[in-house]
Amino acid sequence: MVLEHDLFMRSIYDVCNLNPLRFPDSCSLRYAIERIRTAGHTAAMIETVDGDIKIITETDVIHLIANAHDGIDQPLYEYPFKKLISVPGNISLFNARRHFRKHGFRHLGVMNDAKKVVGLASYSDILRNVELDYIFRLRELLNDRSHHLNETRNHLRIIEKVIDSSMEGIVICNAEGKIQSVNPAFTQITGYQDWEVIGSNPNILSSGRHDKDFYARMWEQLRLKGRWQGEIWNRNKDGRVYPEWLSITAIENEVGEVIQYAAIFHDLTEIKRSEARINKMSYFDDVTHLANRRLFIDRLHTALRYAKEQEGIVSLINLDLDWFKTINDRFGQSEGDLVLKEMARRIEDILGDAGSAARPGGDEFSIIMTGLETPDQLPIFLDRLTKVISAPVLIQDTEIRLTASIGIAMYPRDAASAEDLLRCADAAMLEAKHLGRNSYSFFFDGA
Repeated sequence: MVLEHDLFMRSIYDVCNLNPLRFPDSCSLRYAIERIRTAGHTAAMIETVDGDIKIITETDVIHLIANAHDGIDQPLYEYPFKKLISVPGNISLFNARRHFRKHGFRHLGVMNDAKKVVGLASYSDILRNVELDYIFRLRELLNDRSHHLNETRNHLRIIEKVIDSSMEGIVICNAEGKIQSVNPAFTQITGYQDWEVIGSNPNILSSGRHDKDFYARMWEQLRLKGRWQGEIWNRNKDGRVYPEWLSITAIENEVGEVIQYAAIFHDLTEIKRSEARINKMSYFDDVTHLANRRLFIDRLHTALRYAKEQEGIVSLINLDLDWFKTINDRFGQSEGDLVLKEMARRIEDILGDAGSAARPGGDEFSIIMTGLETPDQLPIFLDRLTKVISAPVLIQDTEIRLTASIGIAMYPRDAASAEDLLRCADAAMLEAKHLGRNSYSFFFDGA
């Protein structure tokens, strides 16, 4: 037990993130999620007006996105985030691990001597440092032949205990690359029992996604530097291909000869899924799954650059559903969202490959049309657009019909930049409303 205690002698302050993201609880959930994704963090702090600190994690984000009936633009104080549990920065990693297990969570706040929260530590931070510790110790023990036999055995038993309890897969190979041992996490991730892989080459896990040059570069770096780490795709026993983060360390004897390789890996599948969900949330509308305003602006800039190179034209169509607020007031927001989804489906159906649609917000939709040879082609599309929008929609056994006010601006005739083209299309849409709604107006028609 003395040796196990020694293994966790480092304090939690040594491994925590001293520059965690901090958000006031008045900022929106959407902004917080985008900042967490951009920074590559797994969690962030929320500072309330009362001086309390709460925590938002990747798990919270996934749950909120999946259950967000009202969108994700509300301030953080509208959501039931948990209070951050904090500990003094000088407690050992051993005791920090006990806190994690006692409370059943994966993040702790770290306080300085003045009891101010100055950092954020995750359970994975501790695991990474512990694993680096025992890999270092394993190398030391194998290299230093002057250790007493009993002491060496004690060290190895402790290291074996830590390896077996690790949440990350661990493989020990001999100098020829044959598997000598694996830990329980290896079996959990890959599906292979130890007796199925011991004596085999790790290439039994190969997914086929990496070519010979990839593995040649890996072994060259192992030969030159004694270590390699990176993202790799492998295949489990059931045939599922999954991404993992892999670290390989070469273990040498006292004369510098490689006698073993220690590999540590963890499955990145859930992280990849989280990134995909967050990325989708950042660029696509929650309700209709059309592009949101951010992606729409990017697409508009791209369309204008291409049109400038090809001397083509681009049509920007902005439409606003007339009196849509009455639907929310009468039937509720959930039914209103279903109507928005149906409108988005209809717009995409008639648009096809002729352009792209977006929902910048509220009851507004935007359409970018490219590949037009002349503006005279637009009225045919606009007539079809108004017809599909006005087709009946069934809500709670009640048939309703919607109309839209539509504004159109053309590049390069009306504007040369994305910002100016947007202003022209908005002005034309307002003109359509002034004309009595249920109509469309071109910018040059006096908008």
